[in-house]
Amino acid sequence: MLIYLLKMIACSAAFYGLYALLFRNEKMLVFNRFYLLTALILSCVIPFITFTVYLSSYIVNGVAQPVKEQHDWVDYAMIILAAISILVSFILLVRFTKNLLRFKKIASGNHKRIAFKGVRIVLLQEPVVPHSFLNTIFLNSDEYQAQHIEKEILEHELAHIRQKHSWDILFVELLQIFYWFNPFIYLYKRSIKINHELLADAAVVKSWITGAVTSIFYFNGQARNLRRHWQAAFIFSLPKKNHHVTKKSQSGYCRPESYAKPAIVSAAGFRVQ
Repeated sequence: MLIYLLKMIACSAAFYGLYALLFRNEKMLVFNRFYLLTALILSCVIPFITFTVYLSSYIVNGVAQPVKEQHDWVDYAMIILAAISILVSFILLVRFTKNLLRFKKIASGNHKRIAFKGVRIVLLQEPVVPHSFLNTIFLNSDEYQAQHIEKEILEHELAHIRQKHSWDILFVELLQIFYWFNPFIYLYKRSIKINHELLADAAVVKSWITGAVTSIFYFNGQARNLRRHWQAAFIFSLPKKNHHVTKKSQSGYCRPESYAKPAIVSAAGFRVQ
């Protein structure tokens, strides 16, 4: 068992070292997310792959020496360490269960709930930092009613829910319960949380850019329709004797490259020429 735990720590250290050297500073957020999760899984699985060689003796200066048996005190030490590990894991498991029950109690309590883009917002009376868990966003009721919570914060938490980041955290928390003695598990947990925040921020920026581009096309389309309406009204108001000349000049005037695009102020706050 001790050999397995040492191998597990060594594997997690190797995978995290590779992440820190090659991937952490790269803009591969989705890849980094699945790399960190896969690295944790492999760190637990690879140590089970062993090659056993049985030796009854070994050679020292050409003389066969018998393999010495393990002392009893080593067995006692392993039993004590195993007992301590199980006790700590049990305490962490109890804390983990209590936290889950607390979230469930809050989400299903007598708090005001609001539907928001397919998820649920729970408004709490006590001061709370906006956060999300599974399919629920938790907000302070007074701040929400006073509209002090920006739309970007809601979109940020919504991105956490849509990308199912809570399941990553639950997975790491479960591993931490049983491998709490592995120092690298805490580095993985921290990196996964940071990656989650970057992924949510990227989703907010993407939605903002998409909305801005949509607004640009919408306003440009409205401007073109309005311009055509003005042109048609002007053309049909001319005397019929000038209709032939007007139609001839219109064929060159109405080409897209022959007139300047009007300046449109989009919802994103910048001007499009």
